Amino acid sequence: MSLAHTTTELLDLRPVQLPEVVSSLERKQIAQVTIADLSKCPAYPHGLYVIFGPPPEAECYYVGAAASRSFVERVPSHFDDREHAWMNTLPKKMKKKHRGMSLSEAVDLSLQCYIMLLSMKKGKSKKKLSRLETIFRYALAPKYNAQDKRPKWLDDSKTLKQMLAEI
Repeated sequence: MSLAHTTTELLDLRPVQLPEVVSSLERKQIAQVTIADLSKCPAYPHGLYVIFGPPPEAECYYVGAAASRSFVERVPSHFDDREHAWMNTLPKKMKKKHRGMSLSEAVDLSLQCYIMLLSMKKGKSKKKLSRLETIFRYALAPKYNAQDKRPKWLDDSKTLKQMLAEI
């Protein structure tokens, strides 16, 4: 089972098509992800990662980007159960939403989620990755970090490739 895909596979899609297509891509339970999984990406070790709740619902929980750090550096930092760690965003948001839950319990819960990586080819700009993250957050409406406002530049009639070309 592969959890790594490329953003290239999705560039001809419009935002409204993303939920169905992304939900059909393979992913892996986070507790079972290895360093080898995170370091073997088809294109490049940077891009988007999408976290889903456990089956059968498999609701989209979180969309993040590994821009400055590679997947192997960024993804594991989400599961740091220290209160003052600065990159463990998902468990902190889970803890906040589920009153009474400790950060350690939120980390345990998040490890039961599933993840997929969408690597971006070398040479793509951080601006394009940031725009792609915004499109995914808008289209997938993740439970813990949905895009609050629709960006003015986002056009449902255009493909991802067309919107990225505008940068």
